Amino acid sequence: MIELFSIIFIGTFIITRILSHKLHNREDDSKSRTLTRKIREKTSFDFHHIHFGFIGLFLSLVIYLIFSFSSFLVVLFAVSLSLVLDQVIPSIFYYNIIKSNIKICYFSKIAIFLAFFLHLITLIISVYLI
Repeated sequence: MIELFSIIFIGTFIITRILSHKLHNREDDSKSRTLTRKIREKTSFDFHHIHFGFIGLFLSLVIYLIFSFSSFLVVLFAVSLSLVLDQVIPSIFYYNIIKSNIKICYFSKIAIFLAFFLHLITLIISVYLI
């Protein structure tokens, strides 16, 4: 199962980054073609893929508690955790949760590096624990 988790976890990170960079219009967000942009238009809520991740993590917990462990659960958990980790650093700095004036754009090199680093650390911890 750790192999399945690892492949889905890293694959989600790569696919999310490629699609985000390809479909998002940084100059004019209203021209972006992302799913989260469409949700923002419909709901007026500042929705991002981190929110999909948190929803998926919650669903993973519910599925685990009701149905126990399965391959589907591993996939859902890996995708959800990757979506959260991909956007957590820019979100923390953007919303100034920590006392800092630093703003990190999701598309910046530092945000990509930090997201990759978080994925790598999480993967190492996962392999070590299992």
